[in-house]
Amino acid sequence: MNPTPFYLDWQFWSAVVAAVALLLSQLPPLHVLFRKPRLSCEAFSRMHITHKVGNPNAQWHLIIENTGGRSLRVKEISLNFRKAGGAEFKLPAQNYLRTPDSTDSVMFTPFRLAPGEEWAHIITFFDLFTRDDEKEYRRLESDIRSDILGQKELPENKEKLCEANMATVQEFVAFFNRHFK
Repeated sequence: MNPTPFYLDWQFWSAVVAAVALLLSQLPPLHVLFRKPRLSCEAFSRMHITHKVGNPNAQWHLIIENTGGRSLRVKEISLNFRKAGGAEFKLPAQNYLRTPDSTDSVMFTPFRLAPGEEWAHIITFFDLFTRDDEKEYRRLESDIRSDILGQKELPENKEKLCEANMATVQEFVAFFNRHFK
């Protein structure tokens, strides 16, 4: 009796197909394995824009989702603005609110998203003052506060609204103009 080779036996091939089917059923779909990481970003239709002495700030609710097949790391988020007829400027994400009803901000740091994972927060974007600008701002603010408080100490000004000295205000306005975008 001449035995048939194993590769010609239909029972062998049905066992191989069953093993491959079992293996593939335990893995994610192959097209997901070969997909690159990919971000999808959904933004709320409104943005809150304000400034601190001319230095712009923006708050925006963003939903970021990894729609790709591999995990990825988000290192930074920034907004680019262009004033009509002006130069473009960039505001980096500096902090975010953990929950929509939270009042405390958390510093923005890089984060990782697994496939299908979502990250949704209200993010605050702003440029930090340089060290010298921060010193000057604090000095100007202190000068204005001291000037007004000094005027309030006079008996005739107890019940009046007081204005800061015009020279001090002009310095503050000049600081504002240098930082306004």
